[in-house]
Amino acid sequence: MIWYDECFLRYSNRNIFSAMDTDFTLFMTNPNNITANIEYNELVVRTITGAAKEAASAPSGAKKFAVKKVIDTWREDLYVLVECTPDLSTSDCKQCLQAANSKLLNCCDNRLGGRVLFPSCHFGFGTYLFYNEAAVALPPTPVVLPPPFPGPRSEGKVVALILSGEGRISEKRKEEIAKAINYLTWQEEEQLGITIQTAIFKER
Repeated sequence: MIWYDECFLRYSNRNIFSAMDTDFTLFMTNPNNITANIEYNELVVRTITGAAKEAASAPSGAKKFAVKKVIDTWREDLYVLVECTPDLSTSDCKQCLQAANSKLLNCCDNRLGGRVLFPSCHFGFGTYLFYNEAAVALPPTPVVLPPPFPGPRSEGKVVALILSGEGRISEKRKEEIAKAINYLTWQEEEQLGITIQTAIFKER
């Protein structure tokens, strides 16, 4: 997997579509602590939980994505983003985000911000606006899911490639991702004799 702030790229030699994966976990934390504050930690958990329920309950074909903003005049403001890959079912998305939320104390207790990332879902929170608020406000676009995998191929393997994004992707980042895809396609198909199947790359 390759992670950027706005998107990630994942490929595998096995079918990864519509299959929840929480085996790999990545923590990213703000290095700054807050003074031990039970109320703030509870607010973080409560806000992430609410956003996760909203994301998981998205109708079929919609993006499983939600943001929350809590503006407080006497404590730190709080911004939260949660997301599942759109190929997950509602129940798998809910289960994935619950598993991510259970890692919160291990990752980010008394931190000003942090992220827990699984291959199938992730969340992030912070005291500043770290996502593209204008892009989030855009009307949702339909998600295009990949066709089912064909039967066994005698000439080689099939590689599944998922790309998913958060917010508006810059032109420079698009070029970098396109180069990565082209490199993978050429390397894998020409040198290893396998087929690349691409799915899901949508801007918000």
